[in-house]
Amino acid sequence: MDDEVVAEGLRLDLRQGVLPPHPLAMDLVVLGKALPGEVLWVLLRGRVGERLGERDRAIQAYAWVAGMWRNADPALQPYVREARDGVARLTGEKR
Repeated sequence: MDDEVVAEGLRLDLRQGVLPPHPLAMDLVVLGKALPGEVLWVLLRGRVGERLGERDRAIQAYAWVAGMWRNADPALQPYVREARDGVARLTGEKR
């Protein structure tokens, strides 16, 4: 199954308020190079972690996304902003 198909299915579930059966199901953290679908997967992990009150896990995911795509194309910058905003929100940093 294509990474983007999985990510889109997860986005749909989250919009409908459905969380994965266990947060560890979203613990895909790839060091070094990552495919766009993998970065989106980690961003979704941050969203779910935040909703579940898993602050440290959410911060880690958001920070990883922001770092991985810090120089991304303009089309990806909304995701970078979301990740940076997530870190700021969870750490109390001013943006």
